[in-house]
Amino acid sequence: ELRSNFRAIYSDHYRDYVAALLSAQQPERAFHVLERSRARSLLVMLAERDLVFGADLPVEIQRARRANALAYDRAQSQIAGLKPREDSAKIEDLLGQLRDLAIEREQIAEQVKRASPRLGALQYPQPLDLQGARKALDGGTVLLSYSVGHEKTDLFVVQPNGAKAGLLVYSIPIAETALRAQINELRTLIQDYPRLSADARRAANRASVQQKARDLYDLLVKPAEAQISGNERVLIVPDGPLHVLPFAALRRQERQYLIEWKPVHTVVSATLYAQLKKARQEQRKPQVQLVAFGDPLYPGKDRVSAERGGDSELRSAVQRGLDF
Repeated sequence: ELRSNFRAIYSDHYRDYVAALLSAQQPERAFHVLERSRARSLLVMLAERDLVFGADLPVEIQRARRANALAYDRAQSQIAGLKPREDSAKIEDLLGQLRDLAIEREQIAEQVKRASPRLGALQYPQPLDLQGARKALDGGTVLLSYSVGHEKTDLFVVQPNGAKAGLLVYSIPIAETALRAQINELRTLIQDYPRLSADARRAANRASVQQKARDLYDLLVKPAEAQISGNERVLIVPDGPLHVLPFAALRRQERQYLIEWKPVHTVVSATLYAQLKKARQEQRKPQVQLVAFGDPLYPGKDRVSAERGGDSELRSAVQRGLDF
């Protein structure tokens, strides 16, 4: 909690530093600072998670962890069943218990670290610089990393190794407040559509959604359209209000959404993306060649027979009209 609060208080310093480096024509350093501002806390949590769940812990520490978790869940359940006004004193007492249990949990975590045989070998991964980010990207993947500031928004476009332009930076003339308002407007329009009954109002709503989606595409994505065109997929690292923007629904052309043009996926940071990829590669098992034969009880195509089938996936297949 202390780390999270510290980061929230000083996050603007990172953005100001990024802006200063861009003004000084140092885009590679600016990208590295942007990654540092995002990646460190999550990487530490990932590393500690792997440490805690992979360690060979003494029995007493395992029991303490389970007892702490059980007591915490029990206190939360009790709070959920109380009424704020009538049971305020009881709620305050339970909140105090939760605070004490949280402190105890941190103390247990320190015991886990000391007891783990892997602790000495644990190396927390470091935030990536530009070259590391390019190396982490698959061929054909372009990274769009945003930094939303109080006065403008910066877009870092990173391409994988082999591309001529490894890093391009675009300055987008929109501040955080204005950008948040536009995103909220789009989300409100989308959420209002199911509640509209008249066809005319639905048509007007749809037209407004399409126009707003086109405006946001032109603002946020179009500057990098040339780089996106030369790649197969788009990896987006959002910032601030962009975390709640449905990028896939942005409208590139009159009849084409962004998701219809290129596959789109999002991640918290390029560093975290690289770490998750590494973890998946380490967990891959050797391929095994397998030939399997089965004799399923395949129900008839009528509804009654399908519902009597013993296998849920088989029933679902029949109900969807599939057969052998």
